[in-house]
Amino acid sequence: MRVTQRQLPISTIVRLGLTLVLVSAVTSHSSPIRLPTALIAPEERGEYVARDAHTAEELWRTRWVIERASNGSGLIYRVREDGAGRRGRPEPTRWTVTMDVVLAQGSETFSAVREVRDLSDRPIETMRRALSYKTGRGTVTVVDHMKNVDRSESFTVEETSIPVELLPMQLRALSDAPERRIRFHLVTREGKSVPMAARVVGQETIRTPAGEFAAYKTELTVTGVRGVIGQLVLPAMYMWHRVDPPHAWLRYRGLDGGIGSREVVMELVRFEMDAKQAR
Repeated sequence: MRVTQRQLPISTIVRLGLTLVLVSAVTSHSSPIRLPTALIAPEERGEYVARDAHTAEELWRTRWVIERASNGSGLIYRVREDGAGRRGRPEPTRWTVTMDVVLAQGSETFSAVREVRDLSDRPIETMRRALSYKTGRGTVTVVDHMKNVDRSESFTVEETSIPVELLPMQLRALSDAPERRIRFHLVTREGKSVPMAARVVGQETIRTPAGEFAAYKTELTVTGVRGVIGQLVLPAMYMWHRVDPPHAWLRYRGLDGGIGSREVVMELVRFEMDAKQAR
């Protein structure tokens, strides 16, 4: 995997790889899980490709950039993803996602805007999502530009809530977690909260378009009542991260969304830190 020593989204992406590091409660509602900031460089960028898990057909590609800043009260990570291809729709589209992760103690928030356009650059959909760990609430608003309608929903933000875009980053530190496992609530793009567990199940050598790497293999499972049902209808879900620090995300295999969505394999094509020296 080529990594430049001037970058490490959402870190993975890769960030777009981190792990859940639980912290003590800072409010009467939720105490957010801290990103392993020691494993995220001031700037990271990369690219991944997604393919159908059964036919190997290329579906889409996404590039991302992560930048670290400060607002005077704490760290902020700004993430941008640009993708193109067939994702969730039969026709090819282009999309841009911008995210802000604010880590000011006591005021931790996550916000994201996802804009989808057709190949003629006409807007199709705009989705806005916001999570506040201080208030324990989140909102998602979706605007359908084709039908000229919009909808909004609110949801509960748990102390272990992780937006789906940040999961690869959160799992970077999983290999150092107690028993190499964690439980969390995955917040989907639609604002649904899914109780899940992640555990390192082994170490193996894998090859992606970025190269060949020693990797930790992590199993992702849905827990609770949903998990019992999921065992019957959901394919197995796995994620791989580099053994070498900063434990960059390498591969994911599983559903792209909820039940009925396509089973995909996403693989790292390129990963850079601080933009200078590849590794």
